[in-house]
Amino acid sequence: MSRPSKSKLFHMESAIMVKESQEAFKLKARKKSVYHSSRNVEHVRPMFEASWCALLAACSSVMEDTRDDLSEPVIALTLRGFANGVHIAAEFGMCTERDAFVTMLAKYTYLESAKTMGRRNIEAFKTLVTIALSDGNVLGSSWAQVLKCLSEFHRLHMIGTGAKTDGHLFFPGASAAACAICAPGANNGDAAPSTPSSAGATPPSGASAQGKLQGAGSSSTRHAIMLQPARSRTHTRDNELAAVEMANSHTMVDQVDVVAIDRIFSNSTYLGADAIVVFVTHLCMVSREELEYPTDPQVYSLQKIVEVAYYNMPRVRLVWARIWEVLGEFFTEVGQHRNLSIAMYAVDSLRQLAAKFLEKGELLNYQFQREFLKPFQDLMAATASLEIKDLILNCLGHMIQSRASSIRSGWSSLYKVFELAAYDRAPTIARTGYDLVCSTIGEDSSQHLRDHHVSCVACVIAYVRQEHHESIALSACDTLLLCVKLLHDVEPAELRDAAATFSPAAPSAAATDADAADLPAHERL
Repeated sequence: MSRPSKSKLFHMESAIMVKESQEAFKLKARKKSVYHSSRNVEHVRPMFEASWCALLAACSSVMEDTRDDLSEPVIALTLRGFANGVHIAAEFGMCTERDAFVTMLAKYTYLESAKTMGRRNIEAFKTLVTIALSDGNVLGSSWAQVLKCLSEFHRLHMIGTGAKTDGHLFFPGASAAACAICAPGANNGDAAPSTPSSAGATPPSGASAQGKLQGAGSSSTRHAIMLQPARSRTHTRDNELAAVEMANSHTMVDQVDVVAIDRIFSNSTYLGADAIVVFVTHLCMVSREELEYPTDPQVYSLQKIVEVAYYNMPRVRLVWARIWEVLGEFFTEVGQHRNLSIAMYAVDSLRQLAAKFLEKGELLNYQFQREFLKPFQDLMAATASLEIKDLILNCLGHMIQSRASSIRSGWSSLYKVFELAAYDRAPTIARTGYDLVCSTIGEDSSQHLRDHHVSCVACVIAYVRQEHHESIALSACDTLLLCVKLLHDVEPAELRDAAATFSPAAPSAAATDADAADLPAHERL
């Protein structure tokens, strides 16, 4: 058969198939369809699993439409679709679907891009805030994307209000140079120093840190999350981008309610036990990312960590212990930051929380204070900065002066910090630590000496045994004799029984004489 004949037969057969299909559709349309209603919510899950990709694509196509005449009801309906998709996926524990909807919605806020924001982008951000307020208990790993957007919004908000950036405070020289480069020109003089510190909070500069709690008075596991790639902040030196950011910041200031954003953190008290741990974990992750910028760090999330910890202190102690497991590791890590001002800011934030926590009484037979103060001990052992060590000792000294009557199990951590200071080669650190130990030993210290005499005596002995500061060692010998006298006067029988538990077997006389011959003069005492 020739080629033209084959082509003709093919077209004829195709026309027949199309006609038969049309007849089949018409026949189907004549029959009345039967719809079944269900009252079981579980039926939603398989339906959503089958359709979520198409729903997300449909909503995304509307948001990506570049036409300016797109009606507001269409945009509102699209954003409602995003919100409902997040809600359904979160309620059924569908992590992939939930993260996909949240990530795409965050993308359309344009907070992580160099594009000019329009009405639909502002509404997308408002929708994201609403989702955080309504579905916070089930957002899970999607909190990371939400908190990144809040951080970037805060930066733009500070630009719009003309506040100084954290980079100006932590790197004043570098920030001034950056501002000189990114200034759009004489006809656009509003690219002034910009951004952060959260509502009413001021970051520390130099050695002085913020003195009051912001806005109110474990390892952190890295989760695999679908995140938008963070825009490098070195790009802000580009004049065009600086102008876009300035325009976006004014748009955000005029149309976004900052109070709603603050409620996300204050309402963290309503999150469940598992949800608050997840929330704090991702807040710490975002804060780490903020602080990693070499010349433009942000402490917004660090401030919010202090606020969230403050709000959630009244929780059940076992839940609070899980929260503090995450926060304690975070503060220990940030306290070793390469930027001294940021490290000191973290230590001072830790001091604020410790002072607030010590206002609460400790439950009988629990050791929450010891765990709460342990980050000071870990940081003292890990850091090599004399300034940080001195700040830690000063914070603990202030704590002893103001809250000594409230400290119970926390004495163990305090004496461990002072013991670490004993072996420091810097005379100022060793002397400060020794003076703090002496301030805890006196006639009015019988209570904590009775409960923590082992830690106290071990700390004093550390100052006797250290080899770097002989004058301190000799003074510590007198302090040790004072401890013996005080302990002898406080319930001798009880203390002897407790000491017998910890004391090692007594060495032989020959061994004692041989060891004493090798000791320095002050240790022979």
